[in-house]
Amino acid sequence: MKKVFAICLCFILCAFSFSCISDQRGYRRQYIGWVGNIPTHEAQLVDLAKEYSETAVAPMTALSQSIYSLGKRFVDVDSNNINHPNDFMHRIYAQTVLKVMLGDDYTVLGN
Repeated sequence: MKKVFAICLCFILCAFSFSCISDQRGYRRQYIGWVGNIPTHEAQLVDLAKEYSETAVAPMTALSQSIYSLGKRFVDVDSNNINHPNDFMHRIYAQTVLKVMLGDDYTVLGN
């Protein structure tokens, strides 16, 4: 890992999409306040990271939106129905960080 990631001085972990109003079945209906800007923040952080070769970004906002679009409900990934990821989303965070840091072959850590 040190060989692959030795030049990274900054690792940006974007927020997953949270703080939304859910209906009784747990599907997201709308954002509350500033949270609607989270996708914009991630895009800005990705653009900023492109300016610095020693910076890496884990795009959790886009990934969480993809998970929702595949049918996963907000209550399925959140532990307090506001902003804390549950064990499922923590696994997604861990896998995303490993993928960003080590590329496609991060399974080599298990050998």
